[in-house]
Amino acid sequence: HGGVPHLGGAVFADRSDPAYVTLRDWIASEEGGGEDGDVTSLRPEVRQFASEVLPIITSRQCMNGSCHGSSAPFTALDPPVVLDGVPTFSVASIRANHAALRPHLHLAGDPRLSRLLRKILPLERGGILHRGGNDIFLRGIDDAAPGAILRWAEAERAATLGDAPIVPGT
Repeated sequence: HGGVPHLGGAVFADRSDPAYVTLRDWIASEEGGGEDGDVTSLRPEVRQFASEVLPIITSRQCMNGSCHGSSAPFTALDPPVVLDGVPTFSVASIRANHAALRPHLHLAGDPRLSRLLRKILPLERGGILHRGGNDIFLRGIDDAAPGAILRWAEAERAATLGDAPIVPGT
């Protein structure tokens, strides 16, 4: 019913269980705790990352096993918790994933040169070698998924450098 695995077995039958409702309502009544704040407290470009980029990274299985899962040798990402069949990220998890992926953006020049973007494109379309393979992800920069990553890279660049012009070739 949307819960996550618990080694001791399910504590509640479902979300309508009176004990579950009591616990949920108590948590909702508390202030100042939780999972690192509310999504609205994030900067606009981080909210954009959460709403547009994290779903792509999740749906493309990037957070699995040794790819970019918890046992990844390089960039480990924090996977979502699946609630009611929907991958859900806490604010703390959004912040951690943003911090892990932002360094792979090319903010000093043309955002289309971002490593995060180029490693998921086929080599013949400007991609760079990806150990998970390039052909299994996206077909070109104009596809919806790379477009979302590019828009996020552009937003991060604007937040960092303002309206500084892009010097061709950088």
